[in-house]
Amino acid sequence: MSANREELVQALEAARKAQAALDRRNYHLHALFEVTQELSSIPQPQKILETFLLLTLGPLGLSRGLTMVAREGEEAMSAWRGLEDEVPALRTALPPLLQRPKTGGPPRGVLLAEESGDVRKAFPGTLEGAVFWDQDGQYQGVLAVGGKISGEPLDRQDLDTLLTLVNVLIASLRHALSTASVRQLNSDLTKRNEELHQALDRARRVQGLLDRQVFHLKGMNDLADELSILGDTGALLNAFLLHELGAFGVDKGFLLLVDRGTRTVASVHRGMPSADMDFAAADRLLYRSFDAAELRALTSMSVSRVRDPSRVCVSAGLPPGLTTAVFFVIEQSCLGLVALGDKLGGGALSRGEAELLSAQTASLMAFVKNTRSLETIRGLNEDLQRRNDELQATIRSLTDARRAIALLERARERIKGLVQREAERVNRASVLDFIFMLVIAAALGLLFNFAGASGIPLVPDHWGASEPPRVQPAEAVQILSRGGLLVDARPQELYRQQHAAGAVNVPAALFDMAYMLKLGSQDLERPIVVYGRTISRRYDAEVVRRLSVRDHANVRLLDGGLEAWRAAGQGVEP
Repeated sequence: MSANREELVQALEAARKAQAALDRRNYHLHALFEVTQELSSIPQPQKILETFLLLTLGPLGLSRGLTMVAREGEEAMSAWRGLEDEVPALRTALPPLLQRPKTGGPPRGVLLAEESGDVRKAFPGTLEGAVFWDQDGQYQGVLAVGGKISGEPLDRQDLDTLLTLVNVLIASLRHALSTASVRQLNSDLTKRNEELHQALDRARRVQGLLDRQVFHLKGMNDLADELSILGDTGALLNAFLLHELGAFGVDKGFLLLVDRGTRTVASVHRGMPSADMDFAAADRLLYRSFDAAELRALTSMSVSRVRDPSRVCVSAGLPPGLTTAVFFVIEQSCLGLVALGDKLGGGALSRGEAELLSAQTASLMAFVKNTRSLETIRGLNEDLQRRNDELQATIRSLTDARRAIALLERARERIKGLVQREAERVNRASVLDFIFMLVIAAALGLLFNFAGASGIPLVPDHWGASEPPRVQPAEAVQILSRGGLLVDARPQELYRQQHAAGAVNVPAALFDMAYMLKLGSQDLERPIVVYGRTISRRYDAEVVRRLSVRDHANVRLLDGGLEAWRAAGQGVEP
């Protein structure tokens, strides 16, 4: 009876233990279900760790714990309870321990009391068990717990429960991290999509700019082709204005070019009443345009837009409607203005179109400058041709005079022989013979004098001319130091014997030819000092008179001539 009772007690005790184990197992399964259900709705990894730790400590009756997930190159995520003092040390010691070579496989649970070495040293004594895991070779984690409220030590069954809960944690983390990766990828894709849209917008803007630049370059090229074949300034201005009206589709235009050095005005207009201007009116318009220009500087080959062009043009007498204007400077003495009206579709030129107008005006300036240079060269060639024709005429006159002189010389020799023969025939000449010879000699002299290019007038020209202004040698030196010119009026033979240093020889007898060769290009305002006379001839006065006839306004006579020059100590040559 006693034995049966003892067996019954043992059976009841075994049943109680089995029931307690079953209840504990059910409790753990219920806790596992709650953990799984709770974590499945949390998308943030950090929040999952915090929730998991709370749900793990409660069912197992634990007072403290820590969970950490680390990834190489990133800051570790962690959550803890009851370990506030130990957390700094744990956050330093655990990441290197987790970054050891990955072995893969399922989570591994250990009782820390059974461990040694780095694992035991990494955890404080208040923690009793830990579970390590490797998630997909990317994340490494640890769950460490301890301090049962009942005071019982952590056993293997508790460790198995932790392993099961950790598997739930790994699945939740995997899902959350995958979701986060998808969100990040989606965010990156959205960002890149926005960047692509922005890049596409920039590409469209750049393409627009390129198209506009190509249009500008084509317009510049067409304009250059059109202007390059023209060699006249008026034709250039007319062709340029017509090109601009067509290129921009405007209804009216005005182009002005003023040379302030020569006081000349060139202008063309289209689609508006006559806008011809004299120099004064054109100069006023340019002054007002310069005053309203964005760049107020008379720099050569510069272009500047004009502010409020309608007001500027109307104030200068031009009709209203000119809404875009460009002021340009070819040289400081050569200025111009381009003014255009509204487009046929309405509205003034845009800023880009105004910039194109400025660029094309710069091309016009280059062509105008070249054309003006060509016109100057043509003028110089024509003047040179005219002077060459005059020189040829002078040479022909000299040749004819030389022939006439040769004829007269032969006639003189014949007459001389005749007279000698008559003298030999008559033993004694009478008074009538001497009178006859004197008359013949006078007639021959007059004939020779009138036939020669360097003949002596019977009545000197200076007898009826006013006395030219005179200067002393000292004053003459001052005139020469200020850019004046010293002229020797004597024949070449006397000039070669001796002349004032730096003097130019312009013989009175050959004045026209010598003037063209030596003084033709001189400024009419340049001071000139003339010397050179003999007892019988006043060469200097003759040259002064002829220079005055050719509009030289500042001509003086050197008082005392070459002798006074030498006496004043001035240099002579040779």
